[in-house]
Amino acid sequence: MFAMLSSAALWFNGVNYAGVLLLLGMATVIGGACLWFKDVVTEGTMLGLHSRPVQECLSLGVSLFIVTEAMLFMSVF
Repeated sequence: MFAMLSSAALWFNGVNYAGVLLLLGMATVIGGACLWFKDVVTEGTMLGLHSRPVQECLSLGVSLFIVTEAMLFMSVF
């Protein structure tokens, strides 16, 4: 995330090859997120490592995230 942020600042200021570093940072963040989600899904479905309370907390976390994003969106307008 820091590499992506700093390379974006450099790109905005016209530094050479900062765009390449920005794309590399974005690819790293997106790749890390995809691998993390893959592990969560594998642990929960194929391996059965998520107990019922963990599944409920994951569902609650997603629900709260969606609610906070909706509230943020409504506060902008």
